[in-house]
Amino acid sequence: MARGEFLDVGAERGAFSRALLAYGYGPGSLIEASPANVADLERAFEGNADVTIHGVAATAEDGHAELHLAADASGAASPAQNSLRRLDEDDSRRWHESVPVRCRSLDSLAREGAIPSELGLVKIDVEGGDRDVIAGMGAVRCEALMIEFWSAVDSVEGVCPWTLREIRDLLEPLGLTEFLYVHHRANVGVEVVESEAEPRHGDWGNLLFMTPHLRRRGADGIAFVSEWAHRLLAEHASAREKEEQIQILAHAAEERLGVIERLDRARQDHEREIAELRAALVDS
Repeated sequence: MARGEFLDVGAERGAFSRALLAYGYGPGSLIEASPANVADLERAFEGNADVTIHGVAATAEDGHAELHLAADASGAASPAQNSLRRLDEDDSRRWHESVPVRCRSLDSLAREGAIPSELGLVKIDVEGGDRDVIAGMGAVRCEALMIEFWSAVDSVEGVCPWTLREIRDLLEPLGLTEFLYVHHRANVGVEVVESEAEPRHGDWGNLLFMTPHLRRRGADGIAFVSEWAHRLLAEHASAREKEEQIQILAHAAEERLGVIERLDRARQDHEREIAELRAALVDS
């Protein structure tokens, strides 16, 4: 696969983009709707001329919407679950608040020159809104496109809001007629299935669409793409897990700091009461 420009739609805090850059891809355009995540991305990639960040939500057409910000059961931010869709809450996810965001289609961004119209890879991860992003691609073309795929997951994702057939119908006119299913199986690991995808309840994975030219590139083209997908997804999962652990530790640290501050206030109140009692005894 050519080491070319990439587009990371739903960049969150940049774990996937960092993996792409480390693997030799670039420059990259990152699209992220959450203002807090955009601020983190700007800090993380400050001074990196190969990275451009766009603080918008990618959808089928330009406009405005509400982005629902997710929190876990303890109330800590869960940015990986932010979504334009407000689904039912569950035991591990809550909706914290909503913020207004600007919506842009990829076609609109490309026509004004904000993102390239010719790309090596487009990655989309927008919590079920992938079909709308693809519907808004317009004149944007790429060699490969990756999205998440599942049937039904017992969490806020719920049932996948689109079918594989719907996505194929949108991508085939764009030249992306071939695909692999990078399947994540609990207690099994990752496996690559060619040209079919039938996730069972609770299963999930990534669909990697590509042009026939990319698939024919060399006798071991598919093996290369499969290895690339394995490695990249493993790096992304590792980085994402580390970020989640950092968030858990940060939340725990904030809680401990709160306890320390409350204890310190209690100590000060106790010392003040003792001083007042001593003063009263002296006066008496």
